[in-house]
Amino acid sequence: MNPVAVGIINAVIPGVGYLMLRKRTIFGALILISAATWFIGGFFEPVTDNFLISTTPEGKILEAISLMTAMLAFGYDAYTLAKE
Repeated sequence: MNPVAVGIINAVIPGVGYLMLRKRTIFGALILISAATWFIGGFFEPVTDNFLISTTPEGKILEAISLMTAMLAFGYDAYTLAKE
């Protein structure tokens, strides 16, 4: 597989690159589930308190930055794995 394509796909949808390569499949599936729940949870305001998900614009920006950084890290990891 093309390492660049796998890296980009894994950066956009974390975990899918691992599943495509059929390497580290459990890790990839767990990352995919984690990213999906984080993404879905970001669209819902907490009902009772501010547990885990920020309600301020600054908190949302920080969450977005941390998620994008993690996505890039996983994309790079899948890229290096695909090059092997």
